[in-house]
Amino acid sequence: MKKKEIYYHIAGWLLYIVYLLTGEFLGFSHIKAPLFSYTLVFAQMVAFYVCYFWVNVNKGKVSRIVIGGIAGLLGFVIVRYLVEEVVIRQIFQVSAYTSSATILDYIFNSLYRGLPAVMLSIAVYGMFNALHKGEENKLLREEKMRTEKALLKTNINPGFLYDTLDYMYSLAYPISDKLGDAAKKLLQLMRYAFTESTAEEVDLLKEIEFIQTYIFIHQLRFEEGFYVNFKAEGDLADKRIATLLLIAFVENAMQQGVTDNPVRPVRIQLKVTGSRLVFSVSYNQGKPSTGDNLHNIRRRLELIYPGRHELLIGGNGQTYKTTLNIML
Repeated sequence: MKKKEIYYHIAGWLLYIVYLLTGEFLGFSHIKAPLFSYTLVFAQMVAFYVCYFWVNVNKGKVSRIVIGGIAGLLGFVIVRYLVEEVVIRQIFQVSAYTSSATILDYIFNSLYRGLPAVMLSIAVYGMFNALHKGEENKLLREEKMRTEKALLKTNINPGFLYDTLDYMYSLAYPISDKLGDAAKKLLQLMRYAFTESTAEEVDLLKEIEFIQTYIFIHQLRFEEGFYVNFKAEGDLADKRIATLLLIAFVENAMQQGVTDNPVRPVRIQLKVTGSRLVFSVSYNQGKPSTGDNLHNIRRRLELIYPGRHELLIGGNGQTYKTTLNIML
């Protein structure tokens, strides 16, 4: 929970306790002993947070909400019994129930009193989740606007660049096939970067092709002394991913990694199993990392895949590896 959210929770429970105290002062409470009002509050808090954290971890899935509700009610019954019928009875020799009450009476009464806490827990989770979603959508819109403004500031018509590169491609091919291929790949790279950068998601196969083109252009620069292995496998068709997300990891490897070592090449692997994508990049580190790219990547992941991603980063000063897990 965020700090602001914790304050709301504390304020809510304090108001509830004030409400109970006011009821007792005015004589509205019909509970056998005032002490049991607070044991109920304690048990309700347990039920509330058992359900709340369960639902929060499982991100509001209907089946998990039901399980969380049941777990919260069980927590209420168990905690209330231990506090009222074990601890308080042992210390104060008083019980919340008469001697004629059965275990079923106790269970049904506890379920009745615990249900509001569970229902409130689900409602509060839904409210905070809606607020968080609204904030995330606002940040995404602002990020998109900044990107679009940055493109507009260049004052260069993408069509002009495409036409120029296309013309250079037509001039280059009669002179050198390699030069022609380079111009063609650069044209594809720029076309994708300009046309797809404003979209929130793209087809995964297009993103893979973009990475392959990016690596190909780097290979042209270094010719034979360039060792980068890229492998994509699994259920790649009909999958979508945030635009230009994976290329940031590849750029890091090209800028900071050793790419001329045939024994320890840069290894880039992408695998999709079902809706789970695993993308890993490992390399020998040549230059120290500034951390700026990773900060931006983390921010994008938190905005686009909240609760649906895991970014693992490791290194020992020589080798460096990042692994990204996403539920698409």
